[in-house]
Amino acid sequence: VYSTADSDECLSEVWPDDLPNDLEALVAAQTSTGGSDVGGIGRGGEDDFDVPRLWEVVFSRVVVRSSPQLDAPVVSIRSRLELIFEDLGRSDTNWVKLVDGFGFVLKDGRLKDPKLGMLLKPFALPDQVVVPQQFKQRIFCALRDAWARIREERPLLNPGDIRNLRKIGEDALRANGKGGGFDVARCEGLLSTEVQALLE
Repeated sequence: VYSTADSDECLSEVWPDDLPNDLEALVAAQTSTGGSDVGGIGRGGEDDFDVPRLWEVVFSRVVVRSSPQLDAPVVSIRSRLELIFEDLGRSDTNWVKLVDGFGFVLKDGRLKDPKLGMLLKPFALPDQVVVPQQFKQRIFCALRDAWARIREERPLLNPGDIRNLRKIGEDALRANGKGGGFDVARCEGLLSTEVQALLE
């Protein structure tokens, strides 16, 4: 069960000075520019196959900035447990560049303030889910597409959206890993169907 509730120990990377005066204008701008951090996949370079790099937000809230600088304008916000998708054409030790050039997310909050910790961690499939190597690209792409569809309708996801998307993904993976085989097409179909149901 996923919880996105903030605790007393959990700070937010989003500070008042980070936010534009008009949050509705931020959402409108993000929507009009196709404000999803998901898109095409390039060569991974380090891997033998093109698997998108997925990151999980581990802090209560993080900001997406227009450039990889701490004082760059904020273009969006991401919340705990959200998955974000990295542009494989660029590697940076401190920032994740979102695909399609949508923005940058700081990995280690201590570069901003010593009280902050890691803001992101690499996403890993659940321990009990075994996806054969040859299907990982398709599965990660299906996850990417599921998050993209939701973000097209809801640029700033609420905790319920995030919990539902995480559950949909894990349920689809578990359902297709039973019985000794892995039906990647069925998994993709389940993800697509469940996301459509979530949007209705």
